[in-house]
Amino acid sequence: MSLLADRIRRLLARPLLRDTLRLQAGQVLVLALHAARSLLALRWVGPSGFGLYALAQSIVTTALLADVTAANRVALVGAARALGDERGGDAGGPLADFVRLSVAAAVVLCAALWWLAPLVAAPAFHQVEVGDYAGWLGLCLIVDIPFNLLIVALQAGRRMTATVVAETIRAGAWLIATVAALSIRSSAGALVAAQVGVAVAACGAAIVAYARLTGGDPRLPGWVVLLRRSARRRSGPALASGFRIAVDKNLGNLAGQLPVLLLGTVDAAAVGYLAAAMRVMGLPGPLLTGLARNLDAVLPARAAAGIEDLRSTFVRATRFAALGWVAVTIVTALLSPFILVRILGTAYTPALVLIPALALQSLALGAGVGMGAAFRTLDRVGRSIACQVAALAVATPVGFWLVNHHGASGAAWFHALRVWIFTALALAAAFHLLRPTPADPAAAS
Repeated sequence: MSLLADRIRRLLARPLLRDTLRLQAGQVLVLALHAARSLLALRWVGPSGFGLYALAQSIVTTALLADVTAANRVALVGAARALGDERGGDAGGPLADFVRLSVAAAVVLCAALWWLAPLVAAPAFHQVEVGDYAGWLGLCLIVDIPFNLLIVALQAGRRMTATVVAETIRAGAWLIATVAALSIRSSAGALVAAQVGVAVAACGAAIVAYARLTGGDPRLPGWVVLLRRSARRRSGPALASGFRIAVDKNLGNLAGQLPVLLLGTVDAAAVGYLAAAMRVMGLPGPLLTGLARNLDAVLPARAAAGIEDLRSTFVRATRFAALGWVAVTIVTALLSPFILVRILGTAYTPALVLIPALALQSLALGAGVGMGAAFRTLDRVGRSIACQVAALAVATPVGFWLVNHHGASGAAWFHALRVWIFTALALAAAFHLLRPTPADPAAAS
């Protein structure tokens, strides 16, 4: 018994496992809060109303394809390396780049959404209000910047408990705001109002929280210094690095939205069923996100110790996530009929046929949990982009046919096909880059 206890203590002493468990423990509460909010919204608003909200979110997500900065990813890698450097790196530089690039991109995109979204939504989806909703959601791109900065600073400094606390408070506030808004009026507009209101409140809280964080950590610049540096700093290198990451991220976002957008042009009424099924199968997503976000901070630090440490961490994380996610996906799929029909109501019964395809797609997520962090750490994001393009090139013609002939069911299978093709190609590329070389001590032994 003492041997088992000693082994458990040694395992918990490992920074990767310890920080991941902290994130996962907090993500359970975040998961419950997000699940409650999504289920309430789906039930109170109904398939038609929630479909309008889902289309507005898809427009905003598609507009984000124009954001080529990937400011948060670049800042996290740079700040994590600086804070992990025993010689004392400059964490202020990456954070200043984040502020400068994020503000520029958010202002442009918000203005574009206010102007273009109503013009595009009416002829494409035959729903004028979808464009108005997308314009309001675009405001979140600006007011989310202080909160995103706070999360980057906390993650880079491996303050995982504080990260989870901040996100849990925000998730709880979003749930309360959603209930309040839907109590006044059960509509897609109420969901938009709740999301924008919470973003504004989180912005103010994050400004105060970041000021307190920098007061206790001299390695982080305060607001005045940060804003001055961001105004004077030349962010060319960060933009160049971010461009490759952004192309990769945006291709993935576009691919994820294609089934919804294509279905919206064919059968807008069915979007609510697809969105509901995707939300239900995505309910445990925050559990996987905790590991992925921890790897964003851990893998750059491991790279300094050599390719062997980096490869070992990546392999352990991939094996752990892939095996564990199989069980999570099976349980979620088995519970989905109860959630869709019993909790959300019989109006969502048509969404049941979409679950098998989305469960198959979910299985790929566990295997690919660390791919993005690995490519960014190795500065080989181009390999991931190539995999994204190849997966889209193969899956899109098939998906177009599926959506036009089978509606929502075809859209679900299109989504699963594209994710599996990309995951297989990207895993092969990642393991090729992390293979032992003659200069690697692991290969020599």
